[in-house]
Amino acid sequence: MKRAYNLMVGERTAEEIKIKIGSAYPSEKETSVEVKGRDLVAGLPKTLMITSQEVREALLEPISTIVDSVRITLERCPPELSRTWLIAGSCWQAAARYCAVLTSF
Repeated sequence: MKRAYNLMVGERTAEEIKIKIGSAYPSEKETSVEVKGRDLVAGLPKTLMITSQEVREALLEPISTIVDSVRITLERCPPELSRTWLIAGSCWQAAARYCAVLTSF
């Protein structure tokens, strides 16, 4: 928000935005949220709408860092352990999908 719009938002607000419309992968339906903060140029309160696409672009760098770290870790660990991690990861992915289906009703 600071780099793109010169808008200062609190940590709690940033976290709420990330939870509400943040994702690593584009969804079928793009969403938006109203963000309130302080304009760093004028020093006055300001409200604007941001889209899930903008949040996804902002999350790209930290997500890439996480993916790279996992890849490097898997490359360094023994094959037996990486297989166990992949199986566990598949279980977590299935659970996340199941939870997403339950919360969409």
